[in-house]
Amino acid sequence: MHKDELVEKNLKMGDVLHIDAGSTFYMVNSGKGQRLKIICSIDASDNIGFGPYQAFFLGGGGGAAAGQWRPVGRGEEEEEEEEELVVDEASSTWSWTKLVGRLLGVVGGGAPSNSVAAQPKKKKDKTVRAPEPYNLYEQGTGFRNAYGSSVAVDKHDYEPLGHSDIGVYLVNLTAGSMMAPHVNPRATEYGVVLSGTGCIEVVFPNGSKAMSATVRAGDVFYIPRYFPFCQVASRGGPFVFFGFTTSARRNHPQFLVGGSSVLRALLGTELAAAFGVPEKAMRKLVLAQNEAVILPSWPEKKKKKKWEEEPEDERWEEKKKAAKQRKPWVIEQVPAK
Repeated sequence: MHKDELVEKNLKMGDVLHIDAGSTFYMVNSGKGQRLKIICSIDASDNIGFGPYQAFFLGGGGGAAAGQWRPVGRGEEEEEEEEELVVDEASSTWSWTKLVGRLLGVVGGGAPSNSVAAQPKKKKDKTVRAPEPYNLYEQGTGFRNAYGSSVAVDKHDYEPLGHSDIGVYLVNLTAGSMMAPHVNPRATEYGVVLSGTGCIEVVFPNGSKAMSATVRAGDVFYIPRYFPFCQVASRGGPFVFFGFTTSARRNHPQFLVGGSSVLRALLGTELAAAFGVPEKAMRKLVLAQNEAVILPSWPEKKKKKKWEEEPEDERWEEKKKAAKQRKPWVIEQVPAK
């Protein structure tokens, strides 16, 4: 229900839809033979005091009894239509229009001919339209390279997210790739693994390890604000996860490694002194990784061929030994006849 009218919307994979608190809604799996999976984030700030949130079911065994529940409206101050006030006094019916007319001294509740109210009003378009969803796969614009993709959606991309002050993101990592270590300066992050397996590494702000866990499809992980972390996909296949952030504003993550690392902006004598290493060594370390945001996997060690297994110097020594073992050339003098 949207503004007291029934509206329907067909959704597809990747759609994000905001439903206001107090709205009555239902979901139907319209596909034949498919299993519909929906991930929900419930904002409990508008709860009515019965636990984290309270849901009222209208049908089924858990439905509310007749007369015990009614839909929660959006408030009288937000109604677009005029609400009539009915007063049962001497069988007389009153309305707001008549009451205002009596106060202005106009007979019959009408308006003076020279007033603005007397002019014909343009009819408002009262067609109720369904809230449009936001598709992460089609509309989402984020980062993409050969090692994966990342899409972050905030209130600037999808305005309804600002109502609950949350953001949405989707990350797809190829086998063995890594989301570069970074810090979220503005929001806490909640993630749900959609497919694949991977590793989540989280560090306390003081540098000690907070978590190192292997996650798979269906697992939920939590990254506090200001905690450095990274996600690494297993070599067995892609690692896909989706989640929410606790701010609808732009997050501006601070990456610690790669082409967009904050250390590159700080690179200099002071940074090298802070790490206690020569500036040349610090520069070599910071500039070693040219990829940004999503980094490639560490190359696997290739099996050496038989002729590559023996070092060059050993083969040279064997050749010298073989040359020494050969019989020397002997020149014999043949007597003249």
